[in-house]
Amino acid sequence: MKRLQGFLFLISFAVMLAVAGCGGGGGGGQSDDGGGNNGGSSSSDGGGDGSGGGGDGGSSSDGGGGGDVGGGSGIFPAAKGYLTVTGLASYNGMYIHAEGSPDGDLAVEGLKEITGWPSNNTYHLVKIANGKADIPLYYVNVGPDVLQYPFKAYEGNGMGGEFRALIIAAESYTRANIQTVTLDAINSHRYKLFGQINFSSGNATIDWPDGEDVSE
Repeated sequence: MKRLQGFLFLISFAVMLAVAGCGGGGGGGQSDDGGGNNGGSSSSDGGGDGSGGGGDGGSSSDGGGGGDVGGGSGIFPAAKGYLTVTGLASYNGMYIHAEGSPDGDLAVEGLKEITGWPSNNTYHLVKIANGKADIPLYYVNVGPDVLQYPFKAYEGNGMGGEFRALIIAAESYTRANIQTVTLDAINSHRYKLFGQINFSSGNATIDWPDGEDVSE
């Protein structure tokens, strides 16, 4: 729950930059460092990808693959990396969120998109189907182009990463109900921690039964 609240803090930071119009120029290098080889390319093509994502969003009903990219709100570019979670047959029809760090430094989030940006955010999740989910991965852009591209698609080669995955019944959550849905997931053993995840071009696979239950 603390990690999810940490993500909301990063979102608030991005909102602050957008509203202030300061662009966060001094932090440009930081956004590129953690993601390995992902920083530059995502920034340069984010505009075109963002509009393309909207057309793909309709395939979210099948819960996996490249169709579950954000883009309806224009906040997310097209996804470049996915965290694939297998072993989810017991949770078909539910929704999954992932967050963590591929390399111990960069904070990355796995979700479909954010609507209501920047002041009334709703976080939309990937639907589980056929016992799996392919979760697109993004991180908050703190570079000078934050006003144009608040988020970047992760495509790095992080090693030894750690992620938490949360399964909930609803398709989305907000800042107002995040504690409620998280506690429900903890009590239902639907919130797990995964370690030593290795990414290649932004992609990695984990198996749900391998995770460790999160208790806080």
